[in-house]
Amino acid sequence: MESKAPEHLGNVAASRQQAKVPQWVWWLLVPLMLVLTLIPWAVAAPLGGAPDSDFHLNTILCVQGDRPGLCEHVSDTEVRVNADTELFYCHAKNVADAPLCYDEGAAANPETTVTKRWNYNGVYPNGYFLFHSLHASPDLTLTVMSTRILNVVLISGLLGVLGGLLAPRQRMNLWLAFLVTSVPLGLSILSSINPSAWSIPAPLMAFFAVRGALLSSGKRRLGLWAMAGLAAILGASSRTDALVFVALAVVAALFLHFDFKRSDLRNAVKIGLGLGSLLLVGVIILVVTGRVMQAPVIGNLAASLQGDPPAGVQPRKVIFENFLNIPDYLMGVFGLWPLGLLEIQLPRLVPAVFFGIFLAMMTLALLGTTWKTNLVLVFLAVLGFLMPLLMLFYTKATVGVWVQPRYLLPLIALFAGVALFDFSAREHLPLVHRVVILIAASGAHLAAFGTVVRRYWQGMDFQSGEQTWWWDGAPGPVFNIVLAGGAFLAFTASVLLGPAIPRAQASESEPFSEVGKE
Repeated sequence: MESKAPEHLGNVAASRQQAKVPQWVWWLLVPLMLVLTLIPWAVAAPLGGAPDSDFHLNTILCVQGDRPGLCEHVSDTEVRVNADTELFYCHAKNVADAPLCYDEGAAANPETTVTKRWNYNGVYPNGYFLFHSLHASPDLTLTVMSTRILNVVLISGLLGVLGGLLAPRQRMNLWLAFLVTSVPLGLSILSSINPSAWSIPAPLMAFFAVRGALLSSGKRRLGLWAMAGLAAILGASSRTDALVFVALAVVAALFLHFDFKRSDLRNAVKIGLGLGSLLLVGVIILVVTGRVMQAPVIGNLAASLQGDPPAGVQPRKVIFENFLNIPDYLMGVFGLWPLGLLEIQLPRLVPAVFFGIFLAMMTLALLGTTWKTNLVLVFLAVLGFLMPLLMLFYTKATVGVWVQPRYLLPLIALFAGVALFDFSAREHLPLVHRVVILIAASGAHLAAFGTVVRRYWQGMDFQSGEQTWWWDGAPGPVFNIVLAGGAFLAFTASVLLGPAIPRAQASESEPFSEVGKE
């Protein structure tokens, strides 16, 4: 009887905690706090606060064809749009100044301009642009801000619904995987008008939805399959490479679920489904590679590695230098690369803290993974090296030019999701360690966001008395800093310090209709 007392007392304590704060309250709080974290990021940046903002806005305005007051198609490749889009990057000419130049220039320049800066050649899928074209208006500021806010609410809401359908432990691990891979670059992109706002979470959502569906039953399984479909739509509508990542996520989930040792008919069907999925992924990869890289890239790469590169092809020396510097993209996800238009250099505290948290979580997760999980992780890690290397070879570029960390962020988030799916933070991380992570992450996030706000509020070369704000209609910068800092603290605390999960419920899902009946 004495040996069972601690377990009994632990269950009583867990029950009391749940009686005070039901689980459904905690897991509705998480997406709400994410929304309140991302909205200040969305408001902080001016209209041209992210790469290719003019390209994406022009496409949103023009994707439906001629629209009076919004867009006129001059030719197959050129459109006439509001000339104010040409002012989007005026603040980048002098990083010492705040971006008031847009408001000043826009007020004096209501004309139109003809440009080729839109998606006339189908480099991006049009689904994302069609969705946001529904709320486009002649007011460019309103269009950009509504696009950012819609992205924030949509992604946070979908993650919240998916989490509510998952088993309690997997629900926490979904948010944990998002947390350890999204700061600061992910938060910056998710609150922008860049299509990557949809492509970044899509593979992670697809993996958790498919694995959760395979482990559940009834209406919850249908709900999770529906979420997997929505994740696929997000990826396919935003970026072509995101469709490949979503397909990889689905195959990874199927592979990890199947028991290949059984030889019954049911397992044969599963193996057939798995092989069919692998074939589908292979076809998608071939189609995407052929569309994006319309050249004999693989053959030229092999020739270069053998020391006999064709004319105009990257030599072997540069390929090896790129290979050795690929980790720069990984560190860029956690803040080593500048944000904004690649002009906002963050304090080195930011990448040190968030890469340290990511590395610690991955190390702990790998202590309990199976051989199948390890095999999937090795494949994703190899792909994470080869994909940017191939892109750099194709564009004849070196690390730091053309290819950006955001291209790899969906794959990194998927890697974290695969590793953390069965992870138990409470078993591997004592309370004091989780509190240390909470404090470190919240402080580093505040440092990152504070640097971004300062860039757009005061400029990088602040002079006493020069306090400006790029958009008169936005809440003040101090309010944004306080809101983002407090909301992210609450978001991280909800993920790391949420209510204890009884072992009986750790792998059992609870439908939304039953959550409030505990």
